[in-house]
Amino acid sequence: MSTDDTVLETQLTELGNRISAQRRGMGLSIEEVAKATRVSAPTIARIEAGNGGVGAKNLLTVMSHVGLPTISEDSPVMRQAELPAHALHMESPEVQEAIEDAARAACARLDELFPGVRKEVDGITSNFQGLLAQHISAMLRGQPHYRQSHWTVLPKLVYSDVDMGSDYSLPDGANGYLVRLVDTQKVLEDRKFRLAHRVSDMYTSWEYAAAAVRDYVETEGHLPGPVRIVPGWWSEGETGVRFTSPKPSQA
Repeated sequence: MSTDDTVLETQLTELGNRISAQRRGMGLSIEEVAKATRVSAPTIARIEAGNGGVGAKNLLTVMSHVGLPTISEDSPVMRQAELPAHALHMESPEVQEAIEDAARAACARLDELFPGVRKEVDGITSNFQGLLAQHISAMLRGQPHYRQSHWTVLPKLVYSDVDMGSDYSLPDGANGYLVRLVDTQKVLEDRKFRLAHRVSDMYTSWEYAAAAVRDYVETEGHLPGPVRIVPGWWSEGETGVRFTSPKPSQA
């Protein structure tokens, strides 16, 4: 065992004893500290037992609650790796069954959005359920999502703001935002797609333009084609709007 290992083990034991003594001296149970700090009771019990892998954040939270001073950032206690919150293994039948049940239940609920569709074509597919189970597994491991090693083909089932590009600030000189029907001269206004030279208003923000698309879908149904949110300019000397900045006048 290295010197660093010995120091860490000693510090964890000493801290656990100090925290336990301080807690009991304050007349607090582990459950009361857990409720106040939102650190689980099993984790607090492990801290007081001098176990490692409890996480520096949890340790400092409990120490602060019982009135103990913080630890130096240089302490090996602050650099220890954090173990999972629960003594369960990903490959255990209990966990695997829960993941499959959760993915299956979620897919069944989502499929209710698409009544009467063809299975594996217009609704939730087996690929969708399998990938969802992978994402749930990744999240249980503390990862935000599953990192695929290959591409999984999924049908696009619903509309989203993502389809219209990223939010952005207007370029200099632009007068507002327009929802343009891609590769046409038409823009959305009052739930209708009109020729740009017949449009009398623009959206003051990207969010308002996106909300207009959602309103169209929820009231009118499918869009007549793909759309993008683009900057717009008033047509000088004409009526309506345009999608490109007017050329500066020649002196």
